[in-house]
Amino acid sequence: TSRMVFANLAYGVCDNWDLFVRIGTADARDHAVARTAPFSASPGRFRHDGDYGLACGFGTRATFCYWGPWQFGGTTQITWLDPGKDRFAWSDPEVPGSTVSGSADADLWHAQAGLAVTYQIDAFRFWAGPFVQFVRGHFDHSGQTFTDGLATGSFTSSGDIEETSQAGVHFGALWQVSRKANCWIEGQYTSDSWVFGFGAAVVPSRILPGR
Repeated sequence: TSRMVFANLAYGVCDNWDLFVRIGTADARDHAVARTAPFSASPGRFRHDGDYGLACGFGTRATFCYWGPWQFGGTTQITWLDPGKDRFAWSDPEVPGSTVSGSADADLWHAQAGLAVTYQIDAFRFWAGPFVQFVRGHFDHSGQTFTDGLATGSFTSSGDIEETSQAGVHFGALWQVSRKANCWIEGQYTSDSWVFGFGAAVVPSRILPGR
């Protein structure tokens, strides 16, 4: 699980095409259970709690055609996440008194491309369409093992991060509050994940003095 906050800056190349960059912060959290053996009676528990770290990205959006209130377009974006120093812990009910805890470093990038059909009615726009995504990353764990509260050794591990589902659908709605501002909500869904977000935007050329 990751919570992200971004500030976006977009530039309109023309009426139907813009480029954008964004910078912000993101964290990473995960609580999971896993059996240490096929016939294990009780699953072990893994907890990963991360701080906020740097997140940034760039992308482009374009509208390909119009047909009455309908629009057809697409977007492509790449986002890089480097959550802050994380903490993890592992415990196994079948080995009471034994735990593993320490710190973790992770970074990943997320590339996404999607198409969407948009319907506009008055000041509202609604859109939906398919998308594909690719997630790649790496993590390192380091810590200590404990038995009955006493340190008994050290622990290190590393691994790669990869998405389990590459295709999904995205959808959203936008409300044009005025000529100077709008706000929106949007979501994404795959067979193994979901995303929900909201935001607001202003158009600088419409709020600067003399414009």
